[in-house]
Amino acid sequence: MALHIYCPTEKVILLVGFRADKGLLVFPSQNDRFPGILFDNVAGHFINDMIRDRVEALTEGGQRGLRLNIEQEFAERMSLPDGQEATLYLGVVGEFAGSLSPDWKTLPELIRKMPKDKKRIAYIKAWQILSGGL
Repeated sequence: MALHIYCPTEKVILLVGFRADKGLLVFPSQNDRFPGILFDNVAGHFINDMIRDRVEALTEGGQRGLRLNIEQEFAERMSLPDGQEATLYLGVVGEFAGSLSPDWKTLPELIRKMPKDKKRIAYIKAWQILSGGL
């Protein structure tokens, strides 16, 4: 297994799923063009630690000690509209006791809202991993 040590790009896109009713995964997202949580990479910090901190900040009151599974084999580079490079990471929170935002959508819903261009491929790969296909 290749562990993510440092992020190779200036920006990070975190696609993190939370289990909703009936076992569906829902994902917080800031926009339709690049679903997920976009944040700046902090040079010299381990990416797994930054991801964990960002996920804990998403929860009510910043819940610590969440069971977060970061897919260590998944890291997809992509270009943002402003020309910067970003790396897409994938994670799933297990056994979350808090409330989920009704604005969070499933991955197929997020992909359908994206522009129909090659940037969708990274998100489709993420969906395949979550489905057990890769």
